[in-house]
Amino acid sequence: MVRDGNVDRAKVIARRVSLHENACPGMAYSAARLYAATGDADKAMRALSQCFESIPPSRLDGFKAHAKVCPDFARLASTGEFAKVLQTKSKVAESKCSGGSKCAGCPMRGKCNK
Repeated sequence: MVRDGNVDRAKVIARRVSLHENACPGMAYSAARLYAATGDADKAMRALSQCFESIPPSRLDGFKAHAKVCPDFARLASTGEFAKVLQTKSKVAESKCSGGSKCAGCPMRGKCNK
């Protein structure tokens, strides 16, 4: 709706959206984009921080890179708060799995549940 010029209507919808504390990273990121696009910087930064904290470390840099160029965050990208949120670390423990397409070369082969 924001992209179609319906900012006021989008703001009404955004006010109805509440992000659960256990929301998945994708949902938190989407909510952060919605809040940013509708001008609610505080909620946007909290949701973006929640996203970064709940995503596995191996995926964190990709989300941060996208946030830096995402048009929804353009007005916030030059702020100190945005820079601070970009420093957020993941709180998710990740296995020592190599993340490769096959288990044969993985240092954890034979020791994981895959």
